[in-house]
Amino acid sequence: MRRVDTRVYVVAVLIVCVCGLGAYLMTHPSHARNGRNEDVSAVSADASPGRIRALVDTTSKMLGAPAKYIARRAGADSSGHVVLESVIGAPAAFDELRLITMLTDSLHAAGVTVAAAKNLKEKITTIRFWDRDHVCIYRCILYRKELPH
Repeated sequence: MRRVDTRVYVVAVLIVCVCGLGAYLMTHPSHARNGRNEDVSAVSADASPGRIRALVDTTSKMLGAPAKYIARRAGADSSGHVVLESVIGAPAAFDELRLITMLTDSLHAAGVTVAAAKNLKEKITTIRFWDRDHVCIYRCILYRKELPH
């Protein structure tokens, strides 16, 4: 056998071994993952709309949204269900990606999924918070505009 052929076979065997190990780790739960799942079920009761509202308000204030431009109200989703929401007037320099990332990180352990949609024409970002049953439990509407001080 030539030396190049041997290298190709060695690389191919290593790739197969890595893929097999990855498949094994994905299908067999580890002890650390089992302990983590128990923690999530204990925290899931903490994903109430009130907690999410407080987290959205606190995080947006921390990132520079003026408190006087944060409003709370009850809105309706597309199916007619009442959804609590925060409406935030954000200054032009507001980092909405950081807000979404911080909210996602904070609520991940509670089983809440955060999804955002941006309307570039109207400068509006809508952030929806979904529970484990895929029900929208809270909504945040972020308006980008020049705000007077």
